[in-house]
Amino acid sequence: MNVLPINKSRSTAATITGDDRYMSALPFENNFDSRFYFASSMHEEAMSRLLYLAEDGNFMFGMLSGACGSGKSYLRNLLHKRLDKQHYLCVAIESPLLDLDGIMLEVISQARGIRLSTTELPDRYSRLAEFKKCLHEEIAATGKHMIMSIDEAHLLDNVTLEGLRLLSNITAPLQNLFTILLIGQPELEQKLNADPALEQRTGLRIRLAAMDSEASGLYVKHRMQLSGIADKLDLSQQMYASLFMFTGGIPRRINTLLKLSIEFARINNRNIDDAVVAAVIGDQAGKNDIIPHTDQGIRHD
Repeated sequence: MNVLPINKSRSTAATITGDDRYMSALPFENNFDSRFYFASSMHEEAMSRLLYLAEDGNFMFGMLSGACGSGKSYLRNLLHKRLDKQHYLCVAIESPLLDLDGIMLEVISQARGIRLSTTELPDRYSRLAEFKKCLHEEIAATGKHMIMSIDEAHLLDNVTLEGLRLLSNITAPLQNLFTILLIGQPELEQKLNADPALEQRTGLRIRLAAMDSEASGLYVKHRMQLSGIADKLDLSQQMYASLFMFTGGIPRRINTLLKLSIEFARINNRNIDDAVVAAVIGDQAGKNDIIPHTDQGIRHD
């Protein structure tokens, strides 16, 4: 059997030993590579509703919730990529460690395309004034709408959430200037429901579930096909069922399992078959070790 391709240098192609074909890209990296987007019915529905949230522009807040690894940030990145830059300005707040002052500073920095320091806008008054000025110059004056996406929003404290609600009062006479998309784990919705004023302003709620067994199998085949190595995948229906049971249909867990399976297959000069995936599942579940562990090279002084 040919050795499955793996790219140690992390470039975009890797040779399959034994022939002249190339893998177009690593298929199971946990990143935002939109080339590998799998349009399951659930994810397409979520994307359709996200686009509607942006195009309507008057919902104030939207919510995208789901379990860890279900594809929330991936969809956020895809949404920002699909929105026409002539009509939308997209801002991504990727850390919940920022308070309201930090969020305003980050929004201004991304909207202006420059990195502002805390010394330039040292207090809340100066940041709020610059935030309003930024909205006027970058949004209202250009006819754009801002999409402010905040990841891990379930970790925001109540004071910051209340501050965001108050920020949403800044509008134009006939159109909201920005929409805040709160993205987080399922407990985010509980936080929104606990605040009646914020709950009322969250006009559109999107909940991502795990993929079912059929979609999980199609997801794997889809990514292998796009990488040009679908012929190296040789799994039985029973193993697809085991894969689903182990990963729960969560994309990030599927990616990790298949990435390790590709490497294990490469090392052992074989296709990705039932035995390979079963070995990796066993290793990940702690039932067996597919890579021997030694303490060579470790000094004990």
